[in-house]
Amino acid sequence: MIALQDEYNLNITLLLFVAWVNRDGNAVTRADIDELWCGLMAWDSDVIKPLRAVRRRMKSRPDLAFGPTSDALRGRVKACEIDGELIMLDELDRAHGRRARSEGDAGCGAGLSLRGAIRQVFVTTTGRTPVPQDAERVLDHFASVVEAVAASASDS
Repeated sequence: MIALQDEYNLNITLLLFVAWVNRDGNAVTRADIDELWCGLMAWDSDVIKPLRAVRRRMKSRPDLAFGPTSDALRGRVKACEIDGELIMLDELDRAHGRRARSEGDAGCGAGLSLRGAIRQVFVTTTGRTPVPQDAERVLDHFASVVEAVAASASDS
C-alpha cells in the first residue's frame, strides 16, 4: 500500500477508514468518499505530507544524520505524522457520522461494495481513472485481506 501512496499519491488513511466502515456491509457512496476527502484534503497536503517528507529526508540523507540526537528528532517527527493521521481518522469518523445522521435511514445514492469503495478512494485521492493494473492488483489483495478479517471476526 505504501508503494501506491508513493507512486500514485493514494491516501492510505482514507482507504483504511473506508475499509473499516464497509467491513460489516455499511456501504459508503461515491458522494461519501468525495465529501470526506474534500473535507480533509488540505490537512493531508499541508500537515501530513510535509511531516512525512521531512521524516523521509532525515532518514535518507546522510548529511542530516547526526547520531542519536537527530534520530530522536526524526522519531518525534514520525510521532507527529502519526498523530496527524490519527486526527484525520477522528475527523473522518466525525464527518461520516454527521453525514449518516443527516441522511437518516434512507441514505443518499447506491452504496459501493467494499472493492468498489476501495477503488473509488484510489480514483478520488489520486485523480487517476481507470485504476492502473499494478494498483488494481494491490487494491484487490487489500480487499481480500479486509474480507477475510471481517469473515473471521463474524465467525468468532
